[in-house]
Parts: sequence; structure tokens; C-alpha cells
Amino acid sequence: MNRERETLMDEIEESLWTLTEDNLRSLCERSGIGGKDGSEMKGKNQRALRRKIMEETWENEDLMKSEDRGMSWLLQLKEDIKRIQDAGVVASRQSASAHVDDGAQGSCDAERKEDGGNLYSYQNNPRLSPFPESPGSASLGLESRKTPGLSGTVKGGEEEEEEEEEDLIEAAEKNVKKRQPKRTVKKPHCCSDCGKSFSHKSHLTVHQHTHTGEKPYHCTQCENSFYCSSYLISHMRTHTGEKPYRCSDCGKRFGQSNALKLHRMRRHTGELPFSCLECPKRFVTSAHLKSHQRVHTGEKPYHCSDCGKNFSHSSALRLHQKTHSGEKPFICECGKSFINWAHLNSHQRSHTGEKPYCCEQCGKCFSESGTLSNHQRTHTGEKPYSCDQCGERFAQSGSLTIHQRTHTGEKPYACDQCEKRFITSSHLRRHQRTHTGEKPHLCDECGKSFTRAGALASHRKTHTGEKPYSCDLCGKSFVQSGQLTSHQRTHTGAKPYGCDQCSERFTQSATLANHQRTHTGEKPYRCNLCEKSFAQSGHLKSHQKAHARGGMCPLPTLSSPASVPVPSVSSKWSKTQLPDSSATPSSETTPPVFYVNTGYPLHTAPSTTKPPY
Repeated sequence: MNRERETLMDEIEESLWTLTEDNLRSLCERSGIGGKDGSEMKGKNQRALRRKIMEETWENEDLMKSEDRGMSWLLQLKEDIKRIQDAGVVASRQSASAHVDDGAQGSCDAERKEDGGNLYSYQNNPRLSPFPESPGSASLGLESRKTPGLSGTVKGGEEEEEEEEEDLIEAAEKNVKKRQPKRTVKKPHCCSDCGKSFSHKSHLTVHQHTHTGEKPYHCTQCENSFYCSSYLISHMRTHTGEKPYRCSDCGKRFGQSNALKLHRMRRHTGELPFSCLECPKRFVTSAHLKSHQRVHTGEKPYHCSDCGKNFSHSSALRLHQKTHSGEKPFICECGKSFINWAHLNSHQRSHTGEKPYCCEQCGKCFSESGTLSNHQRTHTGEKPYSCDQCGERFAQSGSLTIHQRTHTGEKPYACDQCEKRFITSSHLRRHQRTHTGEKPHLCDECGKSFTRAGALASHRKTHTGEKPYSCDLCGKSFVQSGQLTSHQRTHTGAKPYGCDQCSERFTQSATLANHQRTHTGEKPYRCNLCEKSFAQSGHLKSHQKAHARGGMCPLPTLSSPASVPVPSVSSKWSKTQLPDSSATPSSETTPPVFYVNTGYPLHTAPSTTKPPY
């Protein structure tokens, strides 16, 4: 179905709730719903009338045969409803008097002219006649719109109970399902680029914009552009803040009717009609299912013309393209800007502290639905993303992407201070703190600070003793999921990280990085006290502890090894005497004492033996 047409029907459905029973009955008569004279509508209450109108908009077979005819009728229906809403008063059916202005009929036909000069009027279809043909019937008092004028008064509408709204939405959903198998739509219009077929040329035209990149509908507020007008209409609500669609169960409001329907199915009804054949996952819409299936097939049909990167979803491509343009039109009150509204919305929760997405298993809550989905896999153990190089599986697609860079050697993130490159942006940010010395994450138990939030979270578990990640083979528990993953390789023997210099393989990427320094000679860890450099951070830490104990003081240049008496001590700590710099050198001078950590015991030796440092 044309997306624009579906949006129009959703708007009509919403606006029907503002009409009274008399309004709805007259609307049925004018639109030919329930028989030419509206006889089928007699005796029906307000709720039944609304239901009948919505059934007609979804199931009218005459309208389905012609897209132009269907759109014309729906637009006319929407215009009728709008005029009633604008009038603000209801005509009493008993006192309403209808009169016909024959002179306006010609312009009525002209107003309904469609593309190619084809005229469409209600006269062509008796079902859709705008006038009640029953002589005894009366019409609503609407302003003249180049159609026969009507007079009368309209009274204010009454709100139904929320239960009725729920029933109507369920009925509309049922009607959608009911009509799908009935329709056999020909699709004569084929896309020459991808072979996809469409029932109407207008649908093909909109689809072709996805290939050409043409976006003819422009937002006047932020210069965003869209493939079709309905996208622009929905987008404009992000600027106005308008949310006309309200959930009757929880009161939450939405800018789009589809968002409301999805919300109801996800949060309240729990209905997931579309299931994946590859895995047990189920989805609210067929579009979500198709999108998910690309996880299994690896298909990435959306191509970035700037950098050649491919994406599985068009929305991911659009988001990515903004990284090239630098466009960030969505701005928070704190000054931070974002490339889309969803990112801004997620960020704003960091100010409010709102965490609306909760895990049913453990009760943990999250600010984003994606974070909840990732968390739930820690309970299910599901790892749907597989590396085609080594077969390792991952719970998140992002983790797979990062892992694949260990095979390709790609390091897209570079430090502007030392030109060191990294696999992920988070690794780059963590590295940059070694230049700035920043440790923004503070433990409230012991006051220790950390450069990374993850390091702080892991550290806190040392206070609580929590080890939530356990190995199902040996029962050993770990503080971090990464530690569990590394441990499991001791059971499987997997060594996914290989050195390209000597073909040696390792279970962890960090071990590989340390090993590679034996080839390159790189010593990135430098002591700020003595400028000595080390290949591994652990070696630097050990060295700095020796400074802290006072055992790494610089030694003076000695004229002869014999001047250093070596006591008979069998200990890791050796007591050594040095000449006093303030006294005149002589054999009688009693030198001061300091300790050297030699790492092994000292023994009495001849005077010609070199000191062990």
C-alpha cells in the first residue's frame, strides 16, 4: 500500500473520534457508506458507525482497483471531517436543511482533476456519491467547497470511553489481516535497477529515489530532505513536538500512528505475528523480520557512495552519510548536538535519569531498547553473529565488526597527539587519557579513579564480591564477560589472534599486541621518574613500585669494584654502603646505607667480582 495513503487513513481514523453520532451518520450518507441512502446505518450507535467507516476505508474493493480514485475519495472524506471540526457545532438532524447549488457542480469536477487530465467525480461511482439520495435524509451543515452548499448547525463532540478506542484499533488491525489474502494486486511497474515490482507507477517513482538519492521533499526547519511527502510530514512533528496519537493503556503519546500501533503490540498486547525461520525470534512487522533476516544472510544492499561502505538497513546508511557531511541538526539544551532525533532522545535520558526499558529476568533497567536487547542475550546465551574467518560467535553485531578488524588489521581511529591507531573509537578515547592524565570515573567506596567506566564497574565488583559470569564447563566465575570468554578458550583451545611476523597464535588480542612488540622493539610505557621505557604496562608498574620503595636510586660512578664491600647476606634485600658525599673520602669514613632490590640473594665474593647491579 502507498505509504502516503496509509498515513492518510491513519489521520482519518484519529479524527473520527471528534465526531458525534449525528456527524458520523451524515458522513456515512454523504460518502455512500452503508448503502446509497445510508439505510444500513440506521439504528447503529456512535461506536458502530465509526467502526463501519474505518472498515470501508480499509476494505473498499472499488477503491483498491484505482489508486487515484481511492486517494481522491479519502482526501474528500478527510476534508469533510475537517470542516466539521472547524465548525465546532453539530447540526441537529431534525432541523438541518440541505440545499443544492447546481452552479457549483462544474467546478467540483475540475477540482477533482487528477494527473493526465482524467476527471473523477462522485457521479462516476454511486457508492461514493456525496449526496444522500433518500429524499427524507438530511445532510451536515458544511461550508461550500465548490460542491452543493449545505446549511445547519453542529454541536460539540463527546469523547467515548478508552475501551472503545482499544476495540477500534483491534478491529482495524483485524481488517488489515482480513483484506490481505483477498487482494491479488498486479505489479506491472518494474524497477530497472533492482527488479522490484510495484502496482502503481507512483510507488515505483518513490522507490527509484532510493537508487538515485533524490530527495525532493525538503524540511524548511533543518534542511533535511526526504524521498516522499509522508516522511516529511512525520519528520516535521520532531520540530513542532506534536504527538497526536495517544496510547489508551498507558497514556504515552506518539508523533506517528504506526509508532502507536507498534507500541501497543510490543508493550501491551505482546502480539508478534512474524517469526524467523532461522532462529526463534519473532517480530511485530514483516519489515522488522526482513531487516532481521539480513543478520543471517549477511546481505548489505545499501551502499555509501562516499566511502564505499555497505549497510544492511537504509536508515543505517542515512545515519552514516551524516558522518561525512558533519550534519548534526538535533541539539540538546546542554549544547550537545546529534545526527538524529533518536540519539538526542537517548542522550536526554542522561539528564533525566529515565530508564524505561527493563529486563524481565533480572529487573535491570536501561535507557535504550537496543541496550536491553544486548543485555538479554547474557541470559539466553544467544550469539547470532558469526565471524566467517575463525567461526567465533558474538552477541552483538558491533562486537563482530570490531573482531573482524583483528583479522584485517584495520585501525580506523588515529590519535592526533602521537599518531597511534586503534580498532575502536573507545580505545582511542581511552588512549587519549594517557596524554591528558584524565581519570573521570571515581569509585565511591575507596576513592580510586579510572580512565574507563568499564574499569570502574569491574573494580566495584571487588568490593561486592560479585562474579556474575560463570563457565558452564567448570563452574569458574568471573567479574567480566571478557574474562569468561578468554577462559573458555582454555577449554576449546581456540587461539583466534595470530602474529603475521612469526605465525604464533594467542587466545587474547592483548597478548598478541604484547608479543608483536618483540618484533617491532616498541616500548610505549615510559617511567616519568627516570625516563626508562618498557614494552608492557605490567613491567612499568613493577618498575614504579621499586621507585616507591626507594630501591631504584641512581648509583654513583665507582673507581673500582673493590671499594664496594659486599656483606655476607643471604637475602633478597642486600645492604650496601656508599661513600658519604659530604665527607672527605677516606678508608675510615663510615658511609650511609641504602637497600637494592636485586631479585636474588647476594653471597660473599672476592673484591674483583662485579656488584650484581
